[in-house]
Amino acid sequence: MGNRPHGPVSTTIIHGSPYTDSLITSTVHPALTPAQGGPMPPALPRMFHIHPAAALFHRVRWFGLACLVLLAGCTADPAVTAVIEEELAAAFQQVEAAPATGSPEEAVPEPVAEEASAEADHAAVQVGLTDAGWPYMGSPDASVVVTEYSDFHCPYCGRHANETLPRIRTELIETGLIQYVVKDLPLESIHPQARLAHRAAWCMGLQHMEAFWWMHEALYSTQSQHARNGDPNPFFEALAAGYNEQPDTDATVDLGAFSSCLLDVTNDVDQRIDESIGNALDMGIQGTPTFTIHLRGDPEQYMVLRGAQPYERFADAVFNAEQYIVEGTGADPEEADTPDSLPFWLSAQGLTPLFLWGNVDAEGASTGAWHGLTQAGDFFKGSPLAEVVVFEFSDFQCPYCQGHTATVQEGLDVAWVDTGQIMWIYKHFLLDSSQWSGTAAIATMCAGVQGRFWDLHHLLFEDPAAWSHRGVDEALDNFGAILSQTETADWHLASLPPEVEAGHALLDDLAVLPLSPPAAFDEEAYQECRTTTSMELIDMFMAQVQGVVRGTPTFVIWHRDYGLLVQPIVGALPVEQFQSVFEQIFAQLAALEAAG
Repeated sequence: MGNRPHGPVSTTIIHGSPYTDSLITSTVHPALTPAQGGPMPPALPRMFHIHPAAALFHRVRWFGLACLVLLAGCTADPAVTAVIEEELAAAFQQVEAAPATGSPEEAVPEPVAEEASAEADHAAVQVGLTDAGWPYMGSPDASVVVTEYSDFHCPYCGRHANETLPRIRTELIETGLIQYVVKDLPLESIHPQARLAHRAAWCMGLQHMEAFWWMHEALYSTQSQHARNGDPNPFFEALAAGYNEQPDTDATVDLGAFSSCLLDVTNDVDQRIDESIGNALDMGIQGTPTFTIHLRGDPEQYMVLRGAQPYERFADAVFNAEQYIVEGTGADPEEADTPDSLPFWLSAQGLTPLFLWGNVDAEGASTGAWHGLTQAGDFFKGSPLAEVVVFEFSDFQCPYCQGHTATVQEGLDVAWVDTGQIMWIYKHFLLDSSQWSGTAAIATMCAGVQGRFWDLHHLLFEDPAAWSHRGVDEALDNFGAILSQTETADWHLASLPPEVEAGHALLDDLAVLPLSPPAAFDEEAYQECRTTTSMELIDMFMAQVQGVVRGTPTFVIWHRDYGLLVQPIVGALPVEQFQSVFEQIFAQLAALEAAG
């Protein structure tokens, strides 16, 4: 990405775009002018809409950073942040419940076996391989073909398979309306064991296709038990044995042949998986689940659905497929890959909490202070309902970032964040010169899923020299020990409404949220998370703002309705100037509200 500067703020921001040749120069609001000058910052894309009624706010518009927005999906494209939410959610689950362990015989509990046998409850449908060699179920003469690109370790694919696909099967497949085809898109950069699960399904299908579809359902119904298993093959072998034990199985599978297939990386299975991945990338598909819908005989003309959509969206697409495909309509506009779509981390859904902790007083009543994790995967403090949102792009080894944290942030927290006026979001942005920041960033995420992000954030900035060296892992382990010995009795985990937690609704009321007493910090889960979380996660954070943010610290001040309030502040800023900026912003907002 090149060298990215950090340092004192400059007085001019140059806006440019990787999609346009023009450059537009805008002068920063006088309130942002520093006492001392600084080097010219790099060009920033014209990224944001500014509400025309906000006279104080500059008019700039985004023509760059086209961003594929997934409402609910996993992606290998680092420009998308949905997968960050998924990775951190999975890490949080590690804290709540350890994954299944034990011998292969113990790997499949009886309830799982019962779920996996649900195939028998369905009406019989035709299954097989398409002419191109891909698994399908449904009539090969159906007028509409739905193709799913999925990852057996993607939780959104699991949601689709467990919650939506059964109804699709009953109402669209068994009735002969569609042929349903599945293709492989394991996102190995974030789900390193996913290919093994895809191999397991194929190895069943090589013996007969009924076994493939049984395994397809079983893999999704047991996803949490094998997605983070260091060696999932014994688990897959136990699942295959469970298939043979089904009372209504017409033909069993050869377990020896299945086991050999799992271990044979030279067979056709991996070639088929690679071919499917190539097909997806050729079509511009990088996230899961993604669905293409085309009319029989015309596969080159299709529409696309992205994410774990409700059944009604599929039914609408199927019944109106011809119209949508001919007119080029039907795809959800908020999911379209267009230059005017907001990045997920700026969207209302992306800003909605995934996890939320509330502060309570000695009597157990809420103090109105909050912190948590957004659905875009960013840690925040302050009210998640605040209209004004500040994004701080920072690096744990950046001395200017350290200076901001040590001398400025506390005053801003007291005046604006703790009072509920500002939601303050920390976004990782690593400098090329920062050798150890990525490891530290991963540690903060692993602490964060236990509600301790800001505690470790403060420890890291207090003395960067104490951990930014070859002994970084030991130092971070020691920080984990410190966190485990620190009381957090004042912070309680909030129970979010299920529809908010699932990403189907926005949070609109904090007063009604029940708060649970805090759990002790799980040092072992923290260490396990650090060793298993890939640096690909940090790369995704970086790529989502590539060309937008290039120095640390950078502060983007955003309004949920009006958009960008002032030009991004690049570099350190004295607390007095920050206070002046916020005072002018809130005065202007009050004037706008009074004017109606």
